[in-house]
Amino acid sequence: MLLLLYRLQNRFSRIRSFIFVRTTHEISYYFKENTLGTAFEKAVKQHRIGLGQLTNYGIAFETFLEKYSGALDKDTTVIVLGDGENNWNDPKVEAFRQISERVRRTIWLNPEEEKYWYSATNVVMKYQPYCDVIRECATLEQLSDFVGSLVV
Repeated sequence: MLLLLYRLQNRFSRIRSFIFVRTTHEISYYFKENTLGTAFEKAVKQHRIGLGQLTNYGIAFETFLEKYSGALDKDTTVIVLGDGENNWNDPKVEAFRQISERVRRTIWLNPEEEKYWYSATNVVMKYQPYCDVIRECATLEQLSDFVGSLVV
């Protein structure tokens, strides 16, 4: 999915990319100046994102609103690439709702099989009312089907 994001950003000038585990950081400039592997490595190192850190979607969406709300308008499509595993943290659905209401559409691509979206620690379904599309995207075939249906 990172390759998809990288390719989209290199094809369209107005795409911005962000990364989070807890707080959200813009990484667009890494993709513009580097190969995918180098860009991801630099972004992870710069923002101290590592294995073993527990995801907090609520904080991620709140910090996105605080830092980058100016990037949102009615021409924007937000694509979330994530499994929704929130590790018992408050999902802060209101922040996601505010993001969704400011943009043209919101798409969630989930690399987990749909049967895992309903666990006690997963929050995908809490955000579902504010998404135009939620798709399982765990295989190359599913990703290809999504890209084939995408109108950017």
